[in-house]
Amino acid sequence: MAMGSSTSFQDLRKRSEDDDDDEDDDVGDDEVELQWAAIERLPTFKRIRTSLFDQKLLNTGKDKALGKKVIDVTRLGALERRVFIDHLITIIDKDNLKLVGLELPTTDVRFKNLNVEAEYKVVHGKPHIPTLWNTITNIFSAISNVNRCMSQPNKIKILNDVSGIINPSRMTLLLGLPGCGKTTFLQTLAGKHDPSLKVSGEISYNGYKLSEFVPQKTSAYINQYDLHISDMTVRETIDFSARCQGIGSRADILKELSRREKFLGIMPEPDLDTYMKAISVEGLKRTLQTDYILKVIRLIKGKKQKKCSRLDICGDTIVGDAMSRGISGGEKKRLTIGEMMVGPTKAFFMDEMSTGLDSSTTFQIVTCLQQLAHIIGATILISLLQPTPETFDLFDDIILMDEGKIVYNGPKSDVQEFFEYCGFKCPPRKGLADFLLEVLSQKDQAQYWFHRDQPHSYVSTDKFIAAFKEFHTGQRLNEELYAPFKITEDHKNALSFNIYSFEKWELFKACLTREWLLTKRNSFLYMFRSAQLVSLSLIVVTLFIRTQMKIDEFHARKYMACLFFGLLRILTSGVPELALTSSRLGIFYKQRDLYFYPAWAYSIPSAILRIPFSFLDTLIWTSLIYFGVGYSPEPERFFRQLFIQFLLHQVATSIFRLIAVVIQTPPVAAIFCQFTVVATLLFSGFITLPQCSINAFLDKVVLLDFSSLLYGYRNLSERISVSKVAKAIINIKFVSSLNETLGHRALLKRGLNFNKSFYWISVSTLIGMWVLVNIGFTLALSYSKPPGTGRSRALVSHKRFSYLKRKEDLSNSMQDDQLQGAHTTSEVTRMVLPFVPVTLSFDNVHYFVDTPKGIPGVSKIKENYNPATWMLEVTNPSVESELEVDFAHLYKESHLYQRNKKLVNELRVPTQGSEELHFTTHFSQNRWEQFKTCLWKQHLSYWRNPTYNLGRLILAMVSSLLYGALLWNKGQKVDKDQDLFNIMGSVYVFMISIGASNFFSILPIVTSQRAIMYREKFAGMYPSKTHSLAQFMIEIPYIFLEATLFLIISYPAVNLYESAYKVSWYFYDIFCTLLNYKYMGMAIASLSSTYQMASICGSFCITVVNLFSGFLIPQPMLPKWWVWFYWIIPTSWTLRGLFTSQYGDINREIIAFGKHKTITAFLESHYGFKHEDLLLTAILLLAYPIFFASIFTYFTAKLNFQRR
Repeated sequence: MAMGSSTSFQDLRKRSEDDDDDEDDDVGDDEVELQWAAIERLPTFKRIRTSLFDQKLLNTGKDKALGKKVIDVTRLGALERRVFIDHLITIIDKDNLKLVGLELPTTDVRFKNLNVEAEYKVVHGKPHIPTLWNTITNIFSAISNVNRCMSQPNKIKILNDVSGIINPSRMTLLLGLPGCGKTTFLQTLAGKHDPSLKVSGEISYNGYKLSEFVPQKTSAYINQYDLHISDMTVRETIDFSARCQGIGSRADILKELSRREKFLGIMPEPDLDTYMKAISVEGLKRTLQTDYILKVIRLIKGKKQKKCSRLDICGDTIVGDAMSRGISGGEKKRLTIGEMMVGPTKAFFMDEMSTGLDSSTTFQIVTCLQQLAHIIGATILISLLQPTPETFDLFDDIILMDEGKIVYNGPKSDVQEFFEYCGFKCPPRKGLADFLLEVLSQKDQAQYWFHRDQPHSYVSTDKFIAAFKEFHTGQRLNEELYAPFKITEDHKNALSFNIYSFEKWELFKACLTREWLLTKRNSFLYMFRSAQLVSLSLIVVTLFIRTQMKIDEFHARKYMACLFFGLLRILTSGVPELALTSSRLGIFYKQRDLYFYPAWAYSIPSAILRIPFSFLDTLIWTSLIYFGVGYSPEPERFFRQLFIQFLLHQVATSIFRLIAVVIQTPPVAAIFCQFTVVATLLFSGFITLPQCSINAFLDKVVLLDFSSLLYGYRNLSERISVSKVAKAIINIKFVSSLNETLGHRALLKRGLNFNKSFYWISVSTLIGMWVLVNIGFTLALSYSKPPGTGRSRALVSHKRFSYLKRKEDLSNSMQDDQLQGAHTTSEVTRMVLPFVPVTLSFDNVHYFVDTPKGIPGVSKIKENYNPATWMLEVTNPSVESELEVDFAHLYKESHLYQRNKKLVNELRVPTQGSEELHFTTHFSQNRWEQFKTCLWKQHLSYWRNPTYNLGRLILAMVSSLLYGALLWNKGQKVDKDQDLFNIMGSVYVFMISIGASNFFSILPIVTSQRAIMYREKFAGMYPSKTHSLAQFMIEIPYIFLEATLFLIISYPAVNLYESAYKVSWYFYDIFCTLLNYKYMGMAIASLSSTYQMASICGSFCITVVNLFSGFLIPQPMLPKWWVWFYWIIPTSWTLRGLFTSQYGDINREIIAFGKHKTITAFLESHYGFKHEDLLLTAILLLAYPIFFASIFTYFTAKLNFQRR
């Protein structure tokens, strides 16, 4: 009775609580209805941005008094987004679309009689590898064939009359052996094939031909390479993609859904209404769609995961690269897919998306894609080489390709029936994907023939195609393919008819925001450059300090030298733009071809955001140098110099950005940049001979050079600007018989006779040049192609060509069986192995795997399922979050852990009598074998990099030709000091150009090979010192060739003294100098973490070594506190060795500063060059390369910049 009373009391209390809950629910429903009514009365613009948010989500349902609140969907906070998405995933299939008769737009892709042809070149032997020798021979062959009649190019069919359908809401697998045309097929369907290919046939999306809409915006071709900006986070990457791709027809669908809900009196589900409204607002910097996509592709973790220390572990992690820690390879692949899923695109063509991924990660990604296809009706075609059985089972349809033809296109469930219809059967424990690939192979086909009572005859691809046309799946496909497609408005909404998703201003804002974000991420580099600039400015001030600058003609040259060095500094400060621009080109080309934004939307923000840094650069430099050196103190002249140097800096950085886009290969771009530096410095008015002394032919060449659109304006503007700056700021008065200033006389002596108006001419010229170069930068971005995608012909051997020709002829005559080697019996050709084969036999073998099946909620392993894949699948973080368990904690509490712990304690003590495991050497090969192997690898790497090596050789030849033309036959015609200054200035410029080209061109090579070296070193293949030794040794023959070319061309052209002794010294000096610059670049790269950092440090290093080379300020005129630095700078010994060996023993008299002196005496008094120092010079010229090579070897071994 007591029990009954107690039970009755509890029932009454529960009933009372239920009644209270019902009353609360009624009150809550009434409140929600009032809130919806208030939302419906809002203006349209506000109504589509306003919805209800359940506040209980923020309190996990603890406070039942909390209800729903009216919110602006564009202003959800981070916590609100996270809990909202976690809840949304559970109710995403409860929308009202089907209830009101509204369907999401889908994409039906059809192709009929599709053919793709490519041109190819027939060569004898094996197709040529792009080596240095082959490239040179091809160049001469092309030149020799210019005037000859070109034969009709050979053509090969990549796709041969293929037809089929890719259905929406289904995931299709594209299978085929390598070389069967899968990539071309995917690119052609997406409208992104190579323009050099000839395409015929018909491709349609929802009944529209490719020419009637924009296929690049409607579909997404995703290749096997994951290109992302390493400095951006996962969330920022997807947000930017969402901002560029837009919302498509989501807003129209939302309006139509709201209209039908209102007409039918249906109240929308608040959370789904919030989501649909949030993803239908254009131009948001951060959209809720990003959070949803991150959740779907498992790049963020749920709120229940105990391992999560932040809201979105992966979402707020930078992407990273080979050297910096970031997301994993599988997460990068998910990011690549999510980057396209976040937009309105509904058709995805993915090429070898499993490259670099393990089978479990591939399975997880394909599972996500399956959900995408089934939930939102996406059309997905994925190319995989060898999918595992569990991954294969996720697909709905199969397309099987071979030899550019489609063998099967239909449901996965019918593919086995088709091949059984052809006489082939998949064994019970054989993966179906492997069977489909092997059954097409002539070598493997016979083993699957199941008509044992009949002899097997090889079934060719064409016979399979003919059989498929007779098979019921093929007949159904043919009927559907040729039936008229009924186009509706929904079909049109799934397509994109505009190239870009937003107006120009919105695209510009998106790119500007991203560029500013990346600028902030790289703020350390900019601060480091500013610190370098301050240091360099202080060095220059102490070199040209005003207290030691006198008012005479001799010191006027020092003022000019300081101005010239400012020009040199501006040019070298623009070199880091090469590294920064080239590092982002791949991402730009990818997003440009996806029509994220036009080229100008990328180039204009890049140019705008460089302006404040250029101004800061010139402000620091001019403020410290102008008054420290002692130029005229008038404010007008100070601001004139500040403004002109600011414009020079802008033009220099813009030109280097342009070169980076046009050349694209960083080492070659660095080489080409130095050629522009040579042209600028030679005709700047400080180094080269005055115009009056240039011979008539060269004068015409210079004028033609000035008239060119790019380099002419650059040379002219910088020449005028430097000269006018000099004229405007040298405030040294000198009264002569002509009543002219000393500054004017110094300018006249160098042929720089310009009036005051030329300052404004130079300003307008520089501004015009800046505009023209940036226009060229935009045009280059618009029309250039990524490396390796230009028009080119495939190389086919003569033997392969004959086979293809015979096969094509026999195929056309339907006599395929007559092809030699095509008809085989059941005999299997065996491979000849270099060892004796051993046969193993097994009898009654049983294979067992212990798997944990005792945890509640964990799904059981399926029959014939891969245990490893199953274990990775059931223990991933999402399953832990769903089951609210920690598998690691469960393992520690299990008997298995105790048993393993006990076993470890037992085995850690060596048994009695056992010997310690010991290896005599750390590596499998000795040092000599390691060095030979690394040297062989470096040889192949350099020999197969013709653009880099040809670029440096061409620069050496062009520089030597220009050097010889400038000083034609003047080597022995030295009558005054200006003749020596001209020769020395020219030598100085060309040593800078060729040396700096070797310096900067090696930086990207060293930094790119470093990641490979780390991997091979950690694999125990060789020590880093062996790699370093091989890398600097392989440079010697190429530098030897550079020096030889420079000697052969320049020495006789300049007409230096004919002496074997002097020729040998000339060659030795050039060779050691180039070697020194190359190894100095390697040393800088070994001390820098990235290519960008190496470029910044390199530009500072090159500037300093040229400042103390002894040309701008000769050694006797250096301040005594800087003399020590002169003696340790390698370039000072270069000039010392070259001039002392050529002129140090010449006792002919010349006129120097109005006095008669011998050349030997002048060199000793003015430059401090002594002939008896040649032995020391020779030793140091060789010692510097050895020193820098040692620095490179040591720090490559000691420093590890890989943060992974």
